[in-house]
Amino acid sequence: MEMDAQTLQFPDSSFNAVLLNLILSVVPDGKKCLQEAWRVLRPSGRIAIFDKFLPDHSRLTFSRGLLGGLIRQLGTDPNRRFGEMAKIIPEAIIVIDESAMLHGQYRAILLKKPNISS
Repeated sequence: MEMDAQTLQFPDSSFNAVLLNLILSVVPDGKKCLQEAWRVLRPSGRIAIFDKFLPDHSRLTFSRGLLGGLIRQLGTDPNRRFGEMAKIIPEAIIVIDESAMLHGQYRAILLKKPNISS
């Protein structure tokens, strides 16, 4: 099915797993995309994420901000921070959050949705 990742056409709690591979940095609203993935995830389900993020602890320099603005015109935002996105789902359990390449700019993240009875 083809649809907008920011407004999925699936009922709540439809999937045991969601894969977000290089999408959170290219959709117009990465937070909305993550929120939708969380909505369609069943309790005890997992979201696997591989994407590029500005490391949460790093400072956004003027030149990186300017370059990021130009790169966004090409369809990707190199200055998104996963920590900011994850704030919309505070109940998420971070199982894995590892640097995958380029000194932490690419990360492999595994989130788990708590079980309702937990």
